[in-house]
Amino acid sequence: MFPFIINRFTLQSGLVKSVLEVTNQPRETTDDIVASLRDVLKMNGIDIQYITPIGADNTNTNFGHNHSVFSLIKSEVSNLFKGNCYCHILNSSVKISHHLLLVDIESSLSQLYCHFSSSSKRVAELKEYFEFVQEDYLCLLQHIEIRWLTLYISIARLLKVYDPSSAYFLNMDIEDEAKFLFDIQTKNLELQRYGTSIADLHRIITSLLKKLNDRLEQKYFGQQTRILLNAMPEDVHEKLISSFVKYLGSIIQYIHKYYDEHSLLAESVAIFGITEIDKIKFDQIAKCVAILNLAVDHDKLFEEIISLQNTYKEVNSYRESLFVQIEKYVGGHEIKKQMVNEVFEELDDEELVNKILTQAQNHQDSCHKIRPDQLWTFLIIKITTHCDETTKLISYVYSISCSNAFTEDVFSHMKHLWTNSRNSMLSETVAAELKIRLNCNEFFYICSK
Repeated sequence: MFPFIINRFTLQSGLVKSVLEVTNQPRETTDDIVASLRDVLKMNGIDIQYITPIGADNTNTNFGHNHSVFSLIKSEVSNLFKGNCYCHILNSSVKISHHLLLVDIESSLSQLYCHFSSSSKRVAELKEYFEFVQEDYLCLLQHIEIRWLTLYISIARLLKVYDPSSAYFLNMDIEDEAKFLFDIQTKNLELQRYGTSIADLHRIITSLLKKLNDRLEQKYFGQQTRILLNAMPEDVHEKLISSFVKYLGSIIQYIHKYYDEHSLLAESVAIFGITEIDKIKFDQIAKCVAILNLAVDHDKLFEEIISLQNTYKEVNSYRESLFVQIEKYVGGHEIKKQMVNEVFEELDDEELVNKILTQAQNHQDSCHKIRPDQLWTFLIIKITTHCDETTKLISYVYSISCSNAFTEDVFSHMKHLWTNSRNSMLSETVAAELKIRLNCNEFFYICSK
């Protein structure tokens, strides 16, 4: 099945992501996807000219130069942007660089997982070891190549619960890669947040590249790695350092390959990823409008921005914090949190770890942190004058996605809808339930109770 997702900016909740339709797509060819897209848009009364970006996995079918979904739609919608998934890009940057390391870490992890997963006797022996060292048993997590950075999660679990294997992998210098992967994993989780958009891309990617370049320039791969390297013969030491440098350099180069294409756009719209909107200059907004090729009344836009900045200063001076004011206006957070917790109960181990990490990151970053899209919608509603030009610009910016994470969540929900007791459900029924689950949060929560 093939889900079609829509990103839109509303004056009630800010950035909203919804399932437009879920269709059967057995072959998933370029022509079939485009035909389905046209049908879905027509079914929902949406003019194809209103599409701002095409966001999808970074495959030739979706983004190839000659005959792809993007090229076909671009021929009809001239002002169309390419919405590459940077979660996949970060994952692929690690994957394609593995061959530069002296140890095949992916293969080692896969062999270790298979060693235990294929034998209940071996698992029983492993549990006896846990009892001996007085630790709670935790199963090893499978690294799945097509999943976003499950390699880091697998390594982290291994190093945490299995001492002999930890020592074995540390002797193969796996800790140095975990250092790199932690930086990349953190940014990957940030890209997966519900409120992340193209306005956040410049900050996320440039900060990651700076961290990786700092490590590369100073050849620092972690303190534990430094200790192990200093204890090795000089020739081995040099070979390992060389492989680490090539590995990290390859990751940086791969990220640049995709980001450089979007850097001008990402940098120009980054002003809508901050909450101190009184610091934004109109020249920055005018540059953003020019890059997006939007038709707006600049005089009206200027007056609206000034009014919004004055309103921002006013509401920010109130005794009640701006975060609380926005939270009261947007509302509905408890329903979403309860729904997320219910979904966790259905997930597999490797999915659960990834989801918990994402939730922890979201919780940490959402504690009294204002989402820029919700700030803009709060201010636009707050002032008495109409802000049509600003709303047009803001809606355009926040409709551009930089991650396919929400679509991956749809697939996770889809997987758990088809259980052993519900394996005869029609695809239309699954599509309908997915739209209710993900588009009608409050309605679904009440019905499920």
